[in-house]
Amino acid sequence: MDFSRILNEARIEHRHGNDWHEMQPAESRHGEDAGDPERHWGHGRIYRCPGCDEEIRVAEPTDSR
Repeated sequence: MDFSRILNEARIEHRHGNDWHEMQPAESRHGEDAGDPERHWGHGRIYRCPGCDEEIRVAEPTDSR
């Protein structure tokens, strides 16, 4: 499974009552990460809801063996 390809093609949505809002990739708000949003993608990607600013992280499953 190519996790980065899945994230690039996936449409991630967040529910507000009867409406769905598409989550947008969050831009870093802090110092050095602001210039390099891909820096921590190995730990997942952060998405923000444009309607309420709620954030989620989507991360690759870890091998539990």
